[in-house]
Amino acid sequence: MASMAGLPEEGEIRKPNVKYISEFDIQRDMNTVVMVKRGGLILRNCLISLRSLPKNLTSKIPCFVSLPDSRVNIVNCEFMGNENSLTAGCLFINSDTVMSSCRFINFKAGAVFSVAESGSQVVI
Repeated sequence: MASMAGLPEEGEIRKPNVKYISEFDIQRDMNTVVMVKRGGLILRNCLISLRSLPKNLTSKIPCFVSLPDSRVNIVNCEFMGNENSLTAGCLFINSDTVMSSCRFINFKAGAVFSVAESGSQVVI
């Protein structure tokens, strides 16, 4: 059952909307601050920022991207977007993801996008 604001209740499964994630040009050489192509990465107490981007870029730029066959553990990190461009926080594409106690600021294109196949571990 959905809440009054139209958002799912805690624990309720929502169908993914691929429209939003398909708006990013996801490639191994895309523009981002951190990209995990495969293997593992642990981030603790980090600040990852897109504040220095030029104004009014036409493409969406994420701070962090993890691709299939990767594992990420992100704890107590701050992700900072750009007020003048379409920036996003994190894109997790079929990767095992654990994220806790993180903060997202100034993202016009969204904070967290996650697509996971059955069997992937995703805890946010």
